Amino acid sequence: MLSEQKSTAERAQQDEKLLTVEQAANLLGIRRQTAYEWIKGGKLIACRVGKRDLRLKHGQVMATLKELIQPDGRRKYARRTR
Repeated sequence: MLSEQKSTAERAQQDEKLLTVEQAANLLGIRRQTAYEWIKGGKLIACRVGKRDLRLKHGQVMATLKELIQPDGRRKYARRTR
């Protein structure tokens, strides 16, 4: 029981961890510019830290990633190579 509470607390703490736009883009497998477009379009939720910096919650990024995975395991938006 105690280990379940600890793992739940650790998971909640991980979900609240703030990521930069670059880190979130890497997790999602998209370009940084695409991440900014998704923030502007409301697909990703970001909060402002200071005047210029944007941060995203790890849990919300992971929830978006789950939405991007198709039933066959492929991503809806694959990373494009240059």
